[in-house]
Amino acid sequence: MNAERRSWKGLAALLFGVGLLLVTCLAVTFIAAACWVGAGAWRDGQVRKPPAAATAVVPSGTPGAGNTVRVVASEFELALDSLQVPAGTVTFVVENQGQVPHDFRIRGDGVDERTPMLQPGESAQLTVELQPGTYSYECTVGGHARLGMQGEFTVTGS
Repeated sequence: MNAERRSWKGLAALLFGVGLLLVTCLAVTFIAAACWVGAGAWRDGQVRKPPAAATAVVPSGTPGAGNTVRVVASEFELALDSLQVPAGTVTFVVENQGQVPHDFRIRGDGVDERTPMLQPGESAQLTVELQPGTYSYECTVGGHARLGMQGEFTVTGS
């Protein structure tokens, strides 16, 4: 009888552990879904991207001082007002119009630079010297590039 009681206790402990694991997984899933829905990504039974903001080239001020490219980050898109500039100094003005943190990274031809992580509503400038060629850009937050926050940027001869 004592061995039978121990086996029932062991089985009860195992079932309790499995049940606790399932409840934890469900809780995490519901919290993640609530955050996603709260961010406005899911409405009317389908995933929606917020509309891209109207963008305009910010003048650089002094001729020959460089080029300025405005970058708007949102879920899950990086919208650049220009995908091509002449070689030289380029300033990326990055604004996070999304509801989660984002950053902006550009790399290629020996360049690998990024902004700090930007909270919703924050902005930053990233100034780099770019030679003619093709550069990749992305948001480095885990999984954001795979969701569409990436692309290619071309620098032409000066």
